[in-house]
Amino acid sequence: MLGLNRLSIKSRLLLVLLLVSISSILVVGLLAYRSAQTIIQERIFSQLTSVRTSRAYQMETYLRSLQNHVATLSEDFAVVSAVGQLKGAFRRLEDSSLSPEQSAELTAFYESEFLPRLAANSEGQPVLRTYLPERPQPLYLQYHYIANNPNPTGEKSKLEFAFDGSTYSTIHERYHQTFINLTEAFGYYDLFLIDAETGDVLYSVTKEVDFGTNLYTGVYSSSGLAQSVQAAANEQNQGAVSMVDFSFYKPSYNAPAAFAAAPIFDTNGLSGILAVQFPVDEINRIMTGGGNWSANGLGQSGETYLVGSDKHMRSASRFLLEDKPDYLGTLEAAGVSEQTRNMIDTFSTSILLQEVDTEAVSEALGGHADTRIISDYRGVDVLSSFAPLQIANLDWTILSEMDLSEAYAPLYAFERRLILWTVGLVLLITAFAMLIANLFTKPIDAFIEGAKAIASGEAEAISVRSKDEFGQLATSLNGMVDNLRAQTQVQREQNQRSEALLFNILPARVARRLTEGETQIVDRYPNVSVLYANLLGFSKLTDTQSAEDTISMLNELVTLFDEAAEANGVEKVKTVGPNYMAVCGVAVPRLDHAKRSVAFAKDLKKKLLFFNSQRGTSLDLAIGVDSGQVVAGIVGLRNFIYDLWGEPVETAVELSSEAEADSIVVSSDIYDVLNDVFEFQTAQHSELGEVWTLAEPEPVRKTS
Repeated sequence: MLGLNRLSIKSRLLLVLLLVSISSILVVGLLAYRSAQTIIQERIFSQLTSVRTSRAYQMETYLRSLQNHVATLSEDFAVVSAVGQLKGAFRRLEDSSLSPEQSAELTAFYESEFLPRLAANSEGQPVLRTYLPERPQPLYLQYHYIANNPNPTGEKSKLEFAFDGSTYSTIHERYHQTFINLTEAFGYYDLFLIDAETGDVLYSVTKEVDFGTNLYTGVYSSSGLAQSVQAAANEQNQGAVSMVDFSFYKPSYNAPAAFAAAPIFDTNGLSGILAVQFPVDEINRIMTGGGNWSANGLGQSGETYLVGSDKHMRSASRFLLEDKPDYLGTLEAAGVSEQTRNMIDTFSTSILLQEVDTEAVSEALGGHADTRIISDYRGVDVLSSFAPLQIANLDWTILSEMDLSEAYAPLYAFERRLILWTVGLVLLITAFAMLIANLFTKPIDAFIEGAKAIASGEAEAISVRSKDEFGQLATSLNGMVDNLRAQTQVQREQNQRSEALLFNILPARVARRLTEGETQIVDRYPNVSVLYANLLGFSKLTDTQSAEDTISMLNELVTLFDEAAEANGVEKVKTVGPNYMAVCGVAVPRLDHAKRSVAFAKDLKKKLLFFNSQRGTSLDLAIGVDSGQVVAGIVGLRNFIYDLWGEPVETAVELSSEAEADSIVVSSDIYDVLNDVFEFQTAQHSELGEVWTLAEPEPVRKTS
């Protein structure tokens, strides 16, 4: 306190003003920042939840439709018939055998094609005797449809007939194209027919090394396909579908695969199993919105993806699909094994390969739906909206996420602006506080007298109720403000009246230029059309009417003409007595100014016909139209007008004076442009050269 007492009044006042002002700015700024953060966060969470809900509905609907299709397909007559015929043909291959050369060729396929590719995507080195079939049926079928198939790996389905003379090949050819069409139409990776009794794979579209093997006892008996088939075989209800989650499927070189299977019944009961391998591309299409993340409200870093109960992805990562090298580099930096990265690179998918052990996934697997800020599988802070997915037999969750940096980008920009504003305001308030302090330390009486003089315009004393200096200052300032306010209002009203009058006299664009301070307004327009209309009979009509009636009729007629001008995109220039001049292509450059002007001329005649019928008059129009270059501008310094001049103006006036009553006469320039748009009468020769009269479809009837 002693320190403050030593300060001058000016310094103490300055210090108080600064402390109060800066504290207020900081509090308001902090509240504004918190409010903006909450609003942005709620908006992004709402957006992510909306996308997540939409994708969940699409995925659930798609998988239900897939189940329904598999169930329907299992009851199809062709499928039931194919299973019955293939079972018999398959069993007859029990006595088949391969020659030593054929066996060697099949072995070479496994050693040079299948096992090396499988080894690249697996731990350890696969052994030939583990995967090479021992039974005659798979050996026979795999040789003729895989090893001896001339088509490359991935296109083995193109072989319809093996030319081996077997009954199996005949039946295979009968149904193969139908099943190819089914897989292509519904996007399945593969379609299988299995003997429900034995577990033998009777048929496969893609012809991988599971073809002909036994799913109950063979090397693939623990695979996802075998699990779905065994579950379907235990079903006693027709139309029941068993779905098995993704797992690594060795016949597809350890690629992630999921399956759905349904029992096939014939008249004797359970006959076979129909199984399909999930179309991964369709799952990715749904979750990525067809790759249109930004268009779907997910910006540059948002994505929606599926995670299974093992906390691994069930759909592809956006970052893999958009920039695989960068994504693989991120995984390498995160310590993901080289084998996993190679598999992601080979299969171009993160399904089963990308672990997502996050707080959001744990909550969703626990059955909770919520929104939260978390660290995602890349170690990046994101806004996450998560929920469990309602799909039978599949314990999946769905997440929609966006990088926190992108979501908060507007907030960070606001924060930078807020800091700049705060610094600026502090400087401004400092200057203002110093000014106020200076004002308070000046002789108050002198300030009051000066303020009175400013408020009243004279140095006479003004009686006020308050007797202290601040009361007198307030009274004088109020008087000054009231005086200024009244003067400002009067000036504003005068300016508004002047401006309104100016806009009524001149075209809006010209009036606007005048109000903006231009003193000399003149423009050259190289290609416009000018119309000049003579109103015939009006002067004679005025001799029989009062001046009030005459001006009333003229105003009504000009208003009708102005409406037609506005409708045709034509600009009125002026009226000279009963004469009307307009131009097209000045206010707005138009390529079709000639056509609009002639159409406007026709509308003028229609308006006059309407006027005649309403007023009982018999006025006529003689209209001239020409095009070319004109100059437009303000003429006069005090009593000014807006006018056009140039050859098209003179020609249009001459044409209207030479035109007969109720006719539209155009120059050769207009005719050359519009002769294929309007019908004209034969050219006439005049001092202006050839002129043309617009042909009317029927005479215009006027009121007598």
